[in-house]
Amino acid sequence: MGKQKRRGKHSSISKHLRKFASKMERLGAKIILGVPESARHRYAPGTVRFSKDLDGGIEVKAYDGKGLRKIFIRTKDKASVLKAIGEST
Repeated sequence: MGKQKRRGKHSSISKHLRKFASKMERLGAKIILGVPESARHRYAPGTVRFSKDLDGGIEVKAYDGKGLRKIFIRTKDKASVLKAIGEST
């Protein structure tokens, strides 16, 4: 089994959030990563929580082992993405 190749901005995503990123790509959504912030939090690594519903997509907060990161999900089908976010939490 070879190393999974990531393209574009997804190469800097933590291992806890890779499953979420690949699920969003399968749904046809484009992920835009925000700046990672070091912070203590009470959520398990890999937790994704809904933040805002915007015109072009959805903003979520993703928690990993080092802190949190805001992620913007650009999609036309918001209902399926919101359902997937609800299943991942």
